[in-house]
Amino acid sequence: MPEHDRKPPNASSLKGVKQMLSIPIPQNEESPKSLLSRYSEKNFFSNVRLALNVRSEDAGSNARFLFGGLKEVKKFAFGVESSLKVDLDNWFYGQAAGFTDESPVIWNGCEIPREFFVSGRARLCPCCIKGEIIHQSADFSFFSSCPVHQVKLHEACPNCKKPISWNRGSIQCCQSCNFKFNALAEVPTDKPAENTLLEWMRAGNPTLVNQCLKFLKALRGFYAKEVFQSGVLLEVAVKLHRGDTNALIESLSTLYPPGPLTNRLVIAPLFLACGDGMEEIKALLRPLLAGSQEQSRAAGALSTLNKKTLRLEEVEFALNITAQTRRKLTASGFLKDVQEKGARKQIDTTSLLDFFAMVENAKLRSVAQHAENWERFSPNLVNNAFSLREGKACVTDHDWSDGCSGFWIKSEISKHEAPDDGLLTIDEFAQVAKTYPDAIRRVVKAGLVSPDLKRNGKAGVKFSAKTVDSFCKQYCFSSEIAQSVKQGRTIIGAILSSAGVEPVSGPKVDGALVPLYKRSDLDGLDLLSLVEKRDFKGKAGRKKEGTVLYDRETWMSSKEVSALFGFCPVELSSAVTQGHIKVGVPPGRESDNCRYYFRESVLAFKERLQTSLVVDDAYVQLGISKAEFYKRFVASNFVTLIKIGKHSWITRDDYRLVEEDCQLYIGTETATRLTGAPHRHFRNLINTDRISKVSSKETITAGFFDLIRRRDLSIHAVMAPGYTLKSVLGDEANQPVSK
Repeated sequence: MPEHDRKPPNASSLKGVKQMLSIPIPQNEESPKSLLSRYSEKNFFSNVRLALNVRSEDAGSNARFLFGGLKEVKKFAFGVESSLKVDLDNWFYGQAAGFTDESPVIWNGCEIPREFFVSGRARLCPCCIKGEIIHQSADFSFFSSCPVHQVKLHEACPNCKKPISWNRGSIQCCQSCNFKFNALAEVPTDKPAENTLLEWMRAGNPTLVNQCLKFLKALRGFYAKEVFQSGVLLEVAVKLHRGDTNALIESLSTLYPPGPLTNRLVIAPLFLACGDGMEEIKALLRPLLAGSQEQSRAAGALSTLNKKTLRLEEVEFALNITAQTRRKLTASGFLKDVQEKGARKQIDTTSLLDFFAMVENAKLRSVAQHAENWERFSPNLVNNAFSLREGKACVTDHDWSDGCSGFWIKSEISKHEAPDDGLLTIDEFAQVAKTYPDAIRRVVKAGLVSPDLKRNGKAGVKFSAKTVDSFCKQYCFSSEIAQSVKQGRTIIGAILSSAGVEPVSGPKVDGALVPLYKRSDLDGLDLLSLVEKRDFKGKAGRKKEGTVLYDRETWMSSKEVSALFGFCPVELSSAVTQGHIKVGVPPGRESDNCRYYFRESVLAFKERLQTSLVVDDAYVQLGISKAEFYKRFVASNFVTLIKIGKHSWITRDDYRLVEEDCQLYIGTETATRLTGAPHRHFRNLINTDRISKVSSKETITAGFFDLIRRRDLSIHAVMAPGYTLKSVLGDEANQPVSK
């Protein structure tokens, strides 16, 4: 608009629809912040709210002025579009679902999580501000620089250090100290990831942008705010969505304190940030899980941004353990809890790196395969960790790709490196004997081994190395035998009994927990051949092929009955208690630890259920609510249900009685629902004596539920169950449907 056509603002222009005075010409990819600020400044308004003629009570947050859905913004846009013939949809943002704090921001067709939207302040590029504009990329926090001019964005005035405002006065100078923003320093940057993301945005690729920013939003929660602002996380997100993993470990490892660092820990936040539909990214990350490095405090821009704490799920993923095991490690002092006021509980990073260092120092790199006496590390992780810390065990070489599940441990206590007092504890004795501590306590009680005296002369439960060696040469537990033949411990007793070898201590001898055998009784036995022959009797193990267990025409096992009805063991017990099915013991199966059922009673009960109706289907067919059915018919003992656990049935005979009752009477709530009458309409008719309520003399169900007679209603509005209307709507009579 020419200068002579401009009119100064007056009182009338602030009322009703505002006249366009000085029209700002939108620039390419210009933020609505600078567009509205230039408009208010050129027309001498003190702020954007007055320029758009928005009442203070309707203004709300600053973000409302940046979306094209606000009424006053639409008026402003209409004036600009009618004068300049432009489409302001490219300048104003949209929202996915209304003006709420959670709604994503729509930018060029892409959904940007609201957490990334910077609405309350302005971020200025020194080059853009010389043209009096703010680029749209500056409105989103994942851009740390201007992707157009490759210079750093300024968020605060360099003179007074206060945040830069956009909705009050001019954006050309600071509102607090009048510093001219065209003098902002141009700090060159190199952010290829930001340039790539802007190219995706300009190309209108919403699927790729939305998925990348969704991943970035989840990833941001694992790092400090300064790490996100540095642009490292955006670089990682963009590279992964381009299928590039080069130097990924190196760029993220600088964020951790010095110490032994595993790739699995570095990759943990990326793996956990992958949501639904990100299997391709997980596939890219899996080859990177293997390996570790000694992280030193190398000089670099990010060396001060070390992760001091880790989220619980990061630690569990890094070690490949459960939450329960992580809590045990914390209680044992291997990991350290950190919880600031008002924040979630986390794990100190240094404590986890110390755990890695402890395991790394216990490696035996010369072990090529898992020989005898090597065991998995993870099943008994806490106790194994104690052994490593005390220097009593070593582990195989590993790459941490599977966490703690990827390596084996060998106890060194067999060398009897006794502690300072020269004695071994019960736990240490049990490790040597390959059994439980309680089993050692039992053999002590049985007098098979005696604890040695402590140095102070008092009796105690400690043993000398000589005592332990002597015991292990004379005796062995069934667990050790089972491990040697790779069989279950429960079957070893039956195998040895078939060869005439009985324990000297055990559950059937003296009530001990684990059977104990003399090594002299085992000399000359070929245990492997005994296992292959399977010529033994016992409850454990698979029965010989062709063995007749019971008469299947008379009996059914618990497994068969459960599969037939779909019942769990508790529901089966309920059916037995109620007398629906009968249990018994087949001949010769008295010692079996399971139930057997008479097939005849099971099939009879099955047939009864098949001819019955499920309660959930019954009240639906009757057209009444579940509450009415139970109050009216079950609570009144009008019918008796078959109830097994969560399942309920009603027999066909009882259902016919219920159906006949529903054909004569109807509940007031059901009548209201079917006729569309106002709330409590029929109750009011009863209270005013215009219709009479059904008494308990007519039907026992009336004593438990408010009922009225169906003849008191319009039969065309409410049909009784089992009835159908005649073709002539004026007729009042209906005939039952033949069943």
